[in-house]
Amino acid sequence: MRVLKTPMMLLIEARDPEGRDIRQIMIDAYRKHGNFRGAAASIGITHAAFGAWVYRLNIKLDSASVPSPAA
Repeated sequence: MRVLKTPMMLLIEARDPEGRDIRQIMIDAYRKHGNFRGAAASIGITHAAFGAWVYRLNIKLDSASVPSPAA
């Protein structure tokens, strides 16, 4: 089943200098920040929108996708 992207998703993709898909942008932001609030802020949306997009786009985020803090 194909998921329709919102206009905001398309805008974020268009502004990405690397030309990544919104899914990859979100995964990378989550890996960098380790939580919805930080990831959402880094791409310019609310944490509630980030959570809704994770659900809408069927993105799997778990502790395995977040790097461990350097010792």
